[in-house]
Amino acid sequence: EQVLHKDLSAPTSFSIGAEVAARVGVVMASLLKEMFPELFVETGVVAAEQVFHRKLTEYEMNIEQQKLWREDLRDLVELTVGRMDIYHLVGAMLLEFCVSFYCENHMIEARESDMPPWVLTFFLLSNLSAAGYLIFAVWLSMHAS
Repeated sequence: EQVLHKDLSAPTSFSIGAEVAARVGVVMASLLKEMFPELFVETGVVAAEQVFHRKLTEYEMNIEQQKLWREDLRDLVELTVGRMDIYHLVGAMLLEFCVSFYCENHMIEARESDMPPWVLTFFLLSNLSAAGYLIFAVWLSMHAS
């Protein structure tokens, strides 16, 4: 008696085996999707939640970055205002010195001094220009602070 049986060994060609495995995988995936649709819906929900949380974190980080930029600008403005207050004080003191040179100047009061008149002229002109620049500096520092 001769028994005929079929050889159940793997096919000799790898490409045929891969094609069959791919078809079986597609059929199994479609069966799983039909039998348990909540599994596939849940992965979509999880992915959507992850995308939502990533976007939310990105927005929060952008808000924090804007806060840091505003804080930096606020610090720069405070430094400028503090510096202008010092400039205002120093400019006002120097302007007071220039005015006092005109009011209480012994070179101008002494008619019989040994100083040539051209030196007195240069001194008064430079003092006048210094007073003009100091008035301008005090005015600008007052508006900057």
